[in-house]
This record gives sequence, structure tokens and C-alpha cells, in this order.
Amino acid sequence: MKERLVITPELNAQMHACARDFRKAPTPSEGILWQALRNRRIAGFKFRRQQPIGCFVADFFCAEKNLIVEVDGSIHATQVERDQERQHLLEVCGYTVLRFTATQVEKNLQTVTATIQNYLLLSPSPLEGEGLGVRGTPQEQTQ
Repeated sequence: MKERLVITPELNAQMHACARDFRKAPTPSEGILWQALRNRRIAGFKFRRQQPIGCFVADFFCAEKNLIVEVDGSIHATQVERDQERQHLLEVCGYTVLRFTATQVEKNLQTVTATIQNYLLLSPSPLEGEGLGVRGTPQEQTQ
């Protein structure tokens, strides 16, 4: 069984407030990628921006595929180990994380969106078969 990120109601409220603040002031590269992702523009999949997930805020999140898309600015060069730990925790919980640099988004958006689209179209749904159900609870085994 996959792990779950469980936080207190107080921390959950703080994470939602933090996400709201991030949505009000996106970085230039986040703004560019959001325009490409919003309104189901990539293969009909819905994305949310600045989505709280446990004690983290994902830049972009597609719930249907448990996909997190992160845009790394220059600050991420100084926190590589921290980002790796965060990504590992998210992956243990069943999320897939695609990371792009701000430069990739700004200079080669078509390649970034093609990579995201390929993942969306070629990966199995995390809601099929075993694993977490639609509401994040274990599915019943039928035999």
C-alpha cells in the first residue's frame, strides 16, 4: 500500500493560504506554463495550479493521473537535496513528478508541453486496479 501525506487541520489551512498567495503572484515561467495547461488544453486533462498536497504546494497538479508538474527557478540550484527528498516523499505516496527549469518553459514551451502530453496519454490511470481509490482510500479487493 502507498503512503499518505497526513497533516493537521491547522497546517492544512496554512498550506491552502500559502497556495492562494502563490496563485496571486506566479513567476513568469509559471504564468507561461499555466496558459498552456489551463482549460484542459493538453489532451483534455484538467490541471490545478498551486495545489496543496500534504505539507507541500505543487506548481501544477493533474488529479486524474496523480501528476505533479514543477517549474524550477534559479533558487532550486541551491536546494537540490531538499527537492529530491520532497520528490521522493511524493512518489512514495503515488504521485509522479515532472520537473522543468524555468528556462525550459520560457525558451522551449512546445517541448515541455509535449513531454507532459506524452506522460498523460501513455501512463495508466492511478485509479485503475489496485491502489488508492477515487477518494484516496484503499479500494476493496473483489474476487
